[in-house]
Amino acid sequence: MGLTRTYQKLLSSKIDMSASNLPAFLWEEIGQNFNDDNMFKGMFQGFFLEHVICHIYTSPLTSLGDNSLGTHACNADLYKMEKFEVAHIAYGCVQVGLHP
Repeated sequence: MGLTRTYQKLLSSKIDMSASNLPAFLWEEIGQNFNDDNMFKGMFQGFFLEHVICHIYTSPLTSLGDNSLGTHACNADLYKMEKFEVAHIAYGCVQVGLHP
């Protein structure tokens, strides 16, 4: 099925999508505190996701919580990223999902 057709089916509710279809690593504490009434609480705050995004956009050292002592500019500076956008979160999610 093409991406456009799938997207249209999601928009028209022909494909039912709920939080249970999403991987637990997206939520803080690996979804242990998932709230059915407020599925967005803690979403995109998962440990692995946050650390992978830090690793990609700043440096491996910052992803470990250390002060960055690198000699090179971080990727965000190199690519003149002035803000963090939805596409960046999606990219981080894909990277975490591919490397569990």
